[in-house]
Amino acid sequence: DFFPLPALSGDSNKGWNVVRGEFISVNSACMSCSCPRCPKGLSPSAHLADGTTDLILIKKCSRMDFFRH
Repeated sequence: DFFPLPALSGDSNKGWNVVRGEFISVNSACMSCSCPRCPKGLSPSAHLADGTTDLILIKKCSRMDFFRH
């Protein structure tokens, strides 16, 4: 389930998002994490100096599907 929350006071960005559920993997990427097997990386537009991170949530799936992606 996906629930948007209101912005914090004084915050110029949009509100927070809350995602509820069961996940088999929770990852955060603040850089692209590229490698020969995945040239674009987990987070292609990420940059260390932008002050953000991408949250990667994996819901229940088969082991084959998990390792396929």
